[in-house]
Amino acid sequence: MLKPSSEDYGLVPSFSKDLSQNELSLIYSIGRIQKINIGEAAFKANGHCDEIFHVLKGALMIIGKCDHKPQEMAVLKEGDWLSEIDIEGAQKLNAVAMEPCTALVLPRDALLSLDEGLQIKILKSLNILYIQLIHALAGIQAEMALTHQFLRSCIRKNILPQSEEYERSEVILNLLKSIPRLPMYAHKVAQLLQEGSTSAREVSKLAGQDPSLVSEVLKTVNSSYYGLQKSISNFHHAVVYLGFNQVRQLIVSNGLLRTMPDTPEFRDLHEHSMVISHLAYELGRLRDVQKASLISTIALLHDIGKSLTLLLKRQNPKWSFLIDSLDSSKLGAMLLKEWNIPEVIYRVIQYQRFPELLPPEEMETENKEEIALLYLAHLCAERVAGRLDEDGRHPFAQDYLKLLRLPNKSIEEITLKYLVPSLTKKGNTIPEIVRNFLKSASATRL
Repeated sequence: MLKPSSEDYGLVPSFSKDLSQNELSLIYSIGRIQKINIGEAAFKANGHCDEIFHVLKGALMIIGKCDHKPQEMAVLKEGDWLSEIDIEGAQKLNAVAMEPCTALVLPRDALLSLDEGLQIKILKSLNILYIQLIHALAGIQAEMALTHQFLRSCIRKNILPQSEEYERSEVILNLLKSIPRLPMYAHKVAQLLQEGSTSAREVSKLAGQDPSLVSEVLKTVNSSYYGLQKSISNFHHAVVYLGFNQVRQLIVSNGLLRTMPDTPEFRDLHEHSMVISHLAYELGRLRDVQKASLISTIALLHDIGKSLTLLLKRQNPKWSFLIDSLDSSKLGAMLLKEWNIPEVIYRVIQYQRFPELLPPEEMETENKEEIALLYLAHLCAERVAGRLDEDGRHPFAQDYLKLLRLPNKSIEEITLKYLVPSLTKKGNTIPEIVRNFLKSASATRL
C-alpha cells in the first residue's frame, strides 16, 4: 500500500481549488494511493466495496449494464470523485482504467471521521456524479426503448405476412397432404378438448372403446416407461393408477408417434414434447384447472412442425437447405389444420415463438394465455436443466407471468417451489422420460 506524499498534491488541481491546505493534508493522511493499469477495474470483482476514489491522474470509464448489456456511461478524469454505485435498473456499475490511472482511496469509515463540512464537500461531488449517471442511464434506456419498438414493428410487418404466404403455396399444401393423419382415436380426443365441459374421464372412456388403443396403453403402462412394481392387466385399473390426464397424454402421444418414423431425431423431439407437456399441465393447473388438459395436449403437439421438417428432409434431401429456412411453427399449425384439429390448438402452435419477440399486448391473437403457458413451460424446463439464460434472451418473461396472474413472481419460484415438487410427488405415475429429466437435473443443478 502506498501512502501519499507531498509530490502527489500537484496531481489534484481541481480538487485543491475547493479545499484548504489543511483539509487536503487531512484527507491524504487517512487515504492511500492505488495504481490502476489499463483495462483493470477500480472495484473488486466480487463483494461490496466500502471505499471512495478520487482520480489523481489518468481516466476511468464508468461501465454499467442496461437491459443486460454493458454500457459506457461516463468518463472520470483528474479531480473527479467516485464510489461503487448500484443504481436500480443498471445493476452494478464499475470503473475501468482507460489509461494508467492513479487514485486516492478513502475508506468510508475514515470519511465519517472527517469534519462535517469536509464530508459535505466530498459527498456533494459524489452526488453530482450520481445525477450525471442517472441522466445517462435514462438516455440509454430511452434509446433502447426506441430500438425495441422498431424491431417489434419489423417483426409484425415481415414475419406475419410471410407466414400468410405459406397458406397460398401449392408446394407446401401438397407436402402437408402427403403426411399420414393422426389415428381416429387421437383425433377425437383433440376434438373433445375444445369443449370446456368435457372431463378427462370422458376422454378416457372414449379411448377405452378402441381395442387397439387399450392394448397400446396397457403395453406402455407395463413397460419400463413407468417402471411399475406390479403389472396392470385392466384398462380401468390403468386409468385409476395413472390418472385421467396421463391416459389422455398417452392417447395423443401414441397417435402422434404413429405418424412419424421411429428414428433418434424424432424420438428426441417426442421426449422433449413429453417433458414440456407435463410442465405445461402443472402450470395450467396453477392458472385454470379447466385449461390444464388443453395446454398439455398443445404441448405434446407443439413441435410437430419440427418433426415435419425432419420428415420432409428425409424425403427430399436435395431440398434440405430450403426446408431448414421454413417456419416450423407455421408448418405445424398448417398440418394440424389439415387434420381438422381444433383451431385453438393450431393457433397457439403457430404463435408459440412470438413471446420471445413481442410482449403480450402486441400479439394479435385471442389465445394469449395458452401461448403464455406453453412459453413459460419451456422457460421452466430450461431452469430445471440449468440452461435458463440470464443475459436478456427472455426480455418479456415477466410480462407473460403478469398476464397469467400466477401466484409466484419468477420462473425460479414457479419451477422450484411448485412444478418440480408437484411432479416429483407423482413418482411412477409420470413417464420415465420426465422422471429422468427431473433426476438428472436435480442431481447437479437444483
